[in-house]
Amino acid sequence: MDSFRQAFLITAYKDPVQLMRLIEKAKDFYIYVHVDKNCIQAFGKVIKAYEENPRVTIVSRYHVSWGSYNHLQSVVYLMNLARNNPHIKYVHVLSGQDYPICSLRNGFLQFEDMKTIYMTCRWLFDTNDNVVRRYERLHLLAPILDMRSDMYNKLDKYFSFGKKRIGGVEIKDLYKGMILASMPMEVCRYVCM
Repeated sequence: MDSFRQAFLITAYKDPVQLMRLIEKAKDFYIYVHVDKNCIQAFGKVIKAYEENPRVTIVSRYHVSWGSYNHLQSVVYLMNLARNNPHIKYVHVLSGQDYPICSLRNGFLQFEDMKTIYMTCRWLFDTNDNVVRRYERLHLLAPILDMRSDMYNKLDKYFSFGKKRIGGVEIKDLYKGMILASMPMEVCRYVCM
């Protein structure tokens, strides 16, 4: 087998060299990368290196705060891109900071015809305090400023408000999905309907 009928959907926000290592390690797979719009310039060499490679697609559509709704949107956007590829049967979602500890050829061959979804979640209050604060407060500046910037952190206390519910669900009942997941392509197509 020369190539796998699987794809890696990767969200990246730092360390372009690490992302290139990951792409090279996964060269037998289809690769879809979303680079955080906040740091697109740092990834110029990566984008240039793979712009002619038909198995690698790199996009930058969203400003992503890690674990935010835009992070989820970037993953779903990559699913939308991948679902149009008739060769892909299975999808793995990961971050640009992840790196396989086993041979991809041996470790991932088992997924070719698998129908199992591998995904996990954690109760919001079992995460760190910064993550909980992101959900407990309505951050009005988040769409405008990078949440990691000093300016954002100085202004946020004046432009954020407490909230008790998100989409009809009480904050205390929220679970946070983990970024690592693997699933059949049919699941991606269903998510993207």
